Amino acid sequence: MLDSSQQFYFPSHSFREVGKGRQELAFRGHRGESKKLIIEEAKQNDSNIRAALRSRLKAGDAVLKYHLSSCGANVKNLSTMTQNEILNITGALITQKIVTEVQKCGPFSILADESADISAHKQPSISVCYTTRNDSSSILMESFLGFVTVFDLTGEGIGNSIERFCLSVGLDLNN
Repeated sequence: MLDSSQQFYFPSHSFREVGKGRQELAFRGHRGESKKLIIEEAKQNDSNIRAALRSRLKAGDAVLKYHLSSCGANVKNLSTMTQNEILNITGALITQKIVTEVQKCGPFSILADESADISAHKQPSISVCYTTRNDSSSILMESFLGFVTVFDLTGEGIGNSIERFCLSVGLDLNN
């Protein structure tokens, strides 16, 4: 069970890291993610998420230092499972922010670009194209929303998969 200071800290830390998601930086590595976090640079790349935490420690983040020094190893929130959860939550926050912006802007178009994942499943990437406006100009935006696994490779099947995905993230397809 997390105490109140930990409950306060980790959600706010996740929101700060949304910026890294916007920069399309990979977060989670594949080696040693569950090992003890040390302030010195790792000899091997141990993931951007751990590098971000290390950076916060070097900057003097007292709450993070207290959390890492006072909690048992099983509640430090450094496991790959926790990192994946943070990434999924961060991705959902970014997607929701994009969808909210798109809904405010009016008409939009959906872009789908086919690719196959490592196991050869068809996974079109779905992006949305829309126009934002400020006082003096309009800006054409293109934002990635996610991947859709497609099993029915007919035109209707692909269209249905894309439509289900768009509705699941909250896009109003009447725009």
